Amino acid sequence: MVFSPDADYPLINIEKGRFAPEFGADYDEAKNAALPCRLDSFHGGTVSNAAPGRASCRVTGVTEAECRSKCGLISDLSGVDFETEADGDGIVITASGVSAHASTPQVGKNAQTALLAVVSMLPLSAGQVKRAVDSLATLFPVGDVNGERLGLVCEDESGKLTCSFDILRIENGSIRALCDVRIPARADSEAVVEKIGFKLRGHGLRRFDDSEPSAPHVVEPDSELVKTLLAIYTDYTGEPGKAGATGGGTYVHEIEGGVAFGCQMPGTDTKMHGPDEFQTVPTLVMSAKMFAAAIIELCF
Repeated sequence: MVFSPDADYPLINIEKGRFAPEFGADYDEAKNAALPCRLDSFHGGTVSNAAPGRASCRVTGVTEAECRSKCGLISDLSGVDFETEADGDGIVITASGVSAHASTPQVGKNAQTALLAVVSMLPLSAGQVKRAVDSLATLFPVGDVNGERLGLVCEDESGKLTCSFDILRIENGSIRALCDVRIPARADSEAVVEKIGFKLRGHGLRRFDDSEPSAPHVVEPDSELVKTLLAIYTDYTGEPGKAGATGGGTYVHEIEGGVAFGCQMPGTDTKMHGPDEFQTVPTLVMSAKMFAAAIIELCF
């Protein structure tokens, strides 16, 4: 019997599956550089499991006033802030939002999707990059955190499917992107993969890997481990204990029968995986007591 303090109290017994494909396209850099109005580069995201709080791009052939106008429209829609700056004969646009874990993209403000929307609205010259930008902006629009445009919407007791567009690089003839999809425990993972592939191909994009979804992790709520840990939680906190689900993957995801127990208390935002992540001393002390009680109860 294994538990890990890698999620929330009271207890997590269901973890969604995950699918994080890499995809994109190639383009002729020389042809793109010859266009009068063009996207020169785009940088968004740094890790595969977090919606980016920052993204930037460089465009040529459009005025700073045009950029600011489109930024204003998308800022009102997304809550993301923008800055524009002249850079030689081009304009650099920087988007600043709020990063969020890919399992809960709805609590953040994705700077990448917001900036992509801005670029898709600019009067860029027709070409490979313009088509790719328009396609990506269509598939991953601002505010779509459940994969609606990809045809992925589904839900069960573990929650809704979530889709977070986390990485995008456009430069030097290459377009590389990654999205992170958290799949409900009872959903058809193969169907999710097929739908994503179908949508990408329909927009001239292709996958660059052959990865498969990770399976969900489910432990029955009436197991001895779950019942024991929940009883201890109630004894020490005075609050009712109930098993729950998460879109995140904990250290017990691949361990049969393992559950996540702590350490985030209900109602406390510890800014997990974000700036200024923290934990309170009272919670750590209470957790140590509960862990000791659990070991004694289960092992002796």
